[in-house]
Amino acid sequence: MDRILSRELKSINTSKAFGIQIMKKKYNRAIDFLKVGIQYLHIVELSSNKTYQQGNTNYYISNEPISAEKLEEETNWSDFNLVLPLLFNFYHGLEVLLKGFICLQENSIAKTHRLCELLAIFNKYYPNSKLIRLFEKYIHSEKLPSTLADFCNKSSTTMDEFYLSLKYPEKNHKVAYNHNPLMFTGEKSKLFFKELRDDIQIFRQESVTLGRKEKPNT
Repeated sequence: MDRILSRELKSINTSKAFGIQIMKKKYNRAIDFLKVGIQYLHIVELSSNKTYQQGNTNYYISNEPISAEKLEEETNWSDFNLVLPLLFNFYHGLEVLLKGFICLQENSIAKTHRLCELLAIFNKYYPNSKLIRLFEKYIHSEKLPSTLADFCNKSSTTMDEFYLSLKYPEKNHKVAYNHNPLMFTGEKSKLFFKELRDDIQIFRQESVTLGRKEKPNT
């Protein structure tokens, strides 16, 4: 009887150890996604701060002749120079964050690029997360900041298509995206970049907090 009990206890301990090992592996995989997403957001935060500090200006006035080098120096952080890769990196960062958090709960990485679908899954697993409000602000069409909403309206698109609309000049069948609402906006969008910078700081902080909270007990 003692030998049978000993074997059963050993089997239980082995199964428990194996289960913990699987949980650790899944957690570490998810954390890798979160780290990548946070890095994408960090570069956007730094760039947005530069755009805000420079005033998002697309011109330079001087009483002296202006060289091309001087004009570039004074406008190099303007939206007309970098807004598409900046926003693409931002939305790619959101996608990778969402997939990382979903990976914490599931055994596979979601294959879709569509942010609304990913957010719906995230909301199911983390209904009380402070991140939901921020994700919705930049994903749901009815909640977008005016700069992004104007672009979506004039391009007949949503941010679900960011991986196309912020990456290519045209849709399928050679229908062009209208990127003009994102460019040469000057003072109008200056505060948008400040807001984006500040929101990314919250994204990064809350992502770290939630990631640590989900760490499995060992």
